[in-house]
Amino acid sequence: MSQVSAGTMVEVMVRMQQQHNDEVHLAWRDQGFEYYRAIWVECAELLDHFGWKWWKKQATDVDQVKLEIVDIWHFGLSDLMRAQRLDESVSNRLAALSSGGRHDAEAFRQAVEALAQTTLTKQAFDLQPFLDVMVALPM
Repeated sequence: MSQVSAGTMVEVMVRMQQQHNDEVHLAWRDQGFEYYRAIWVECAELLDHFGWKWWKKQATDVDQVKLEIVDIWHFGLSDLMRAQRLDESVSNRLAALSSGGRHDAEAFRQAVEALAQTTLTKQAFDLQPFLDVMVALPM
């Protein structure tokens, strides 16, 4: 089985995201869509599916957590594309992603909250907090 480089994977994702965004709105790059808002709302949904309520028993819905992370990536990738902030460093940082060993639930929740906060503060997608979520993912 051949391995696909991170650069190639990002190129494929960009091409597919471009196609999808064009289907939603041909002038999506110029519409000022609030991707940052979509990201922090997805962060809240992710936490609901992961569980955070200390006052009641909750079971983590792993599949839904992963789906929310994918949703965040779609919005983040769109924001990077629109802002022309996609370069080789994105592929390199994704390729360097590895398990950080901090696989506990609270570290994951804090990483998700940091992503939401950074997104709200900058009103743009910042790759590093997203990568931190991926590293902290306790699955």
